[in-house]
Amino acid sequence: MANNKEAESVSCPQTIQTMSRSIGTAPEFKPGEDWNLYIERLDQFFIANFVEDCRKVSVLITVIGAVTYKVLRELCDPILPNTLSYEQVCNTLKKQFSPKLAVFRERTKFYELKQSNNQSINEWYVYIKKAAMNCKFGSHLLEKLKDKFVTGLQKGPILDRLCEEEPDKTLFELVEIAQKREAPIWQSKEVSFPINKVHQTHHKSKAAKERGAAWRQQNQSKNNRSDSNQQQPQCDNTKNNKNSCFHCGKPNHDFINCKYKSYKCKICSKAGHLATICKNKKLIGNVEVMSDDCIDYLDEFNLFKIKPDTKPFQDAHVPPELIAVEVNNKNLNMEIDSGAARSVLTESVFREKWPDIKLNKVNTKLNFFDGISLKPIGEFNARIKYKDKSVSIKLLVVKSSLNYYPLFGRDLMKLFNISLVQNCKNINSVESIKNEKVNQLVNEFNDIFDNRLGEYKNFEIHLELNSDVNPIFCKHRAIPFAYKIAVEKELDKLEKAGVIRKSENCQWGTPLVPVLKPNGELRLCTDYKTTINKYIKDIHYPFPKIEELFASIQGGEKFSKLDFKNAYNQLKVDSQTSKLLAWSTHKGVYEVLRLPYGVKPATAIFQREVEKVFKDCPFTANLLDDLIVTGRNDNEHLENLREVFKRCKEAGFQLNKDKCQFFKTQVEYLGHVIDKDGLKTSEKKVLCISNISIPKNVTELKSFLGMINYYGKFIKNLSTILAPLHNLLKKGIPFIWNDQCSKAFVKVKKLLKSDQILTHFNPTLPIILSCDASQFGVGAVISHKFPDSSERPISYASRTLTSAEKNYSVIHKEALAIIWGITKFYQYLKGREFIIRSDHKPLIPLLGENNPIPKMASGRLQRWAFFLSGFDYHIEYIKGSTNTIADSLSRLPCLESDEQLTKVGDNTDVLNWVEGYLPVSFLQIKAETAKDKILQKVMCYLNSSWPKDIPNELKPFYNRKDELVIEDNILVWGYRIIIPHSLKELLLKELHSSHLGIVKMKSMARSYFWWTSIDSDIERTAKSCTLCLESRPEP
Repeated sequence: MANNKEAESVSCPQTIQTMSRSIGTAPEFKPGEDWNLYIERLDQFFIANFVEDCRKVSVLITVIGAVTYKVLRELCDPILPNTLSYEQVCNTLKKQFSPKLAVFRERTKFYELKQSNNQSINEWYVYIKKAAMNCKFGSHLLEKLKDKFVTGLQKGPILDRLCEEEPDKTLFELVEIAQKREAPIWQSKEVSFPINKVHQTHHKSKAAKERGAAWRQQNQSKNNRSDSNQQQPQCDNTKNNKNSCFHCGKPNHDFINCKYKSYKCKICSKAGHLATICKNKKLIGNVEVMSDDCIDYLDEFNLFKIKPDTKPFQDAHVPPELIAVEVNNKNLNMEIDSGAARSVLTESVFREKWPDIKLNKVNTKLNFFDGISLKPIGEFNARIKYKDKSVSIKLLVVKSSLNYYPLFGRDLMKLFNISLVQNCKNINSVESIKNEKVNQLVNEFNDIFDNRLGEYKNFEIHLELNSDVNPIFCKHRAIPFAYKIAVEKELDKLEKAGVIRKSENCQWGTPLVPVLKPNGELRLCTDYKTTINKYIKDIHYPFPKIEELFASIQGGEKFSKLDFKNAYNQLKVDSQTSKLLAWSTHKGVYEVLRLPYGVKPATAIFQREVEKVFKDCPFTANLLDDLIVTGRNDNEHLENLREVFKRCKEAGFQLNKDKCQFFKTQVEYLGHVIDKDGLKTSEKKVLCISNISIPKNVTELKSFLGMINYYGKFIKNLSTILAPLHNLLKKGIPFIWNDQCSKAFVKVKKLLKSDQILTHFNPTLPIILSCDASQFGVGAVISHKFPDSSERPISYASRTLTSAEKNYSVIHKEALAIIWGITKFYQYLKGREFIIRSDHKPLIPLLGENNPIPKMASGRLQRWAFFLSGFDYHIEYIKGSTNTIADSLSRLPCLESDEQLTKVGDNTDVLNWVEGYLPVSFLQIKAETAKDKILQKVMCYLNSSWPKDIPNELKPFYNRKDELVIEDNILVWGYRIIIPHSLKELLLKELHSSHLGIVKMKSMARSYFWWTSIDSDIERTAKSCTLCLESRPEP
């Protein structure tokens, strides 16, 4: 902490000095102006002066002026504006000062648009796009634009040509067709029109100036077309007002005394006027692209997804279409976006991947359909490789506080010849597939892709118990009021779908656990660990070995991967098993008619039944929840797919179209890669070892050496190899990394990846998964334990924590390491017994294999506990000193992004759910929590560690420390928000506003919030109510 304070004290003068030499002047906002335009200018001021995010609120409050600040202060009362984030302050002012638009009036104008005489296709296209900006069409925007583009055209050959097309054509395809049909018409009329509908601002070379002058002389009369129905931009920006100064264009002063009379124009380089009134400046259309070079053609750079209206991952049911590419030798997942003219990535991705590359300045402007413009912070030269093709291109970098996927725009799609393959009504996958017969084949078997729940026809599943066990019935768990309606709707939905049915005389009952999803929805989970899992007979069905899988698909050229939709739920159970799996709910008991997730032998059962159906299919293999299909050529591959689809239809299986992949060059299984050339070891097994960076201090070096020493017995002459590194740990020797250290470091990393230490996966040997987390990252290693008790690793994995995950409490970080490790090594662990090792003891009761899903844990921990219930594991506690491998990996995490990284947690589980139920806003709770000294201490201890001596006021929180979580700087216990002291009386008044009794008040409060003395405070409030006392019945 002392070092941090010293750093701050040193950096402050530098910051003040930098601000004193600021570029330009921050504008003052005057009520009546357009707030959107003002904030665009202010954002550019921030970029030009390197204003950090943490200082933006202070700068904004300083420059907006006294009048505007007074309005802001009144709008935020009782919260001070400086306690809000920059986005919240901007949104507050935007609501107040943004021009109010009548959306239906704007739509009426849009629907009445008609192409005017002499209006080119390009001009008409830009015109309707501009008119649609304020219509708020949302996801229907492209369809509305497409309809208006066609129906608004003048009657003639172009409209006739477009009417010949099918309605499934995209807007961009229709524009291109119209442009091609328009070209010969204009040529036949000997009329030319400029292609560049873009505002170009650049320093022209001499040759460019000569070409421009020749063009203007030739087309002087043709460029003056005007339209009475459309406001066309003017080529000359000088004002016709006689009182305007011809140096700067502003009125109310004499041009002789104008301070700009000696300024040099940035466009024509002549002295005497500013660029804003330069006669050489052209402004056509509504898109501005500024470049330092003369450009013959510029597209309108539109972006659809870099600034969405909703929060990221909110539409998780519509996953993005991703494409894996290699950019400057770094693996990167990009989202296909045909609506983006340029390919773009965020600054956070750029800094993470290429911290040493400097950005080149760029003056390009990116526009959105809602009228918002975004200026990139720079661009860089990139070499992009996809499959066997490599291209060079300039990628734009934009500033964004959120973690969006980079956009793979139309510029890259054109270079790689990638098009959207459309199946049925939905886009299934994005691949440059040569043979369109795949599309026809999927359409032919459309009924196995129709998103309904499959129903396996060949066999009903029967589960047997180990011995005579008396029926176990657990009373249903108490469900908060806020959850009841959603739980009942979900139960009705599942009953209608034939997954469950009401039972009146069932003796078995497993409690239902409603678990919050990150988006605020509920998932119904069942806690079979507490009831039948202990007594069900195991079904030992062998999973395919890598040699068996390779033998099944050996000789294949390309590979298709088919995913089962809701895999286990497609299997029906018999009447006896349905009673065994019954749910105990507050609405009664429901028998389960399908095999649910969380039943111990479910994985082996599903593997067995799938292999029965596809056993003799050529070039086909079953891999957990997936099917792998291939062929020696494309035709044979298609025929094998047809046979698989046919058998799926006959058996009643449904496939998940969104996750199916066709004609891939390779597949991975158990640390091996299978492609047309054969079987080879996957480099991902040791990727995190290869990417370990050089230790920067003694602490990091000790962590690295701890990992090496753990496997020291497998390495000969290890002490000699490590001698240069051990010397750095000696007292009195400065930490200076030299060439000898680098050689030793590289050699040791090679040894860690060699066969001296690594072993191949063997399903007959015990499996151990060791996990750990640090403040920087998470690490996991999967190992085998040999008969001599030695352990050798199969694969390593690590990654850095995201910005949200860094705010997790210690117990959540440690649990994240386990969940991520299981997700990473899913193929090794699913359906097999294994041991989880962790050095965080509080996780044992929360995630133990026989422990119930915790009632009062956060939604995140409940989801993770339910996820673990689908695995056959035993969790062990080990001391941190013996967990050296996972500990080292977490402290030296891999900086590479992981394509299998899933969002297993979210920052606002409970807040998303109870929003709207509380009489106080989350901003108020957040602001008052920041002022509450006790809650601030609790949050501090959750993020670090609790002291040995706990003060009395903190003991209630300490007793619940494993169930507390911080969400968006608000303290939460399970599904209850912990209320700061200053808001208690307000909530007590609201609770008793309808004069409920003590019992009902407590029941209501427990559904939404909590504080340490809530019970006694409720009793005091109810007993002190005068009206309640007067209406109380006589004793």
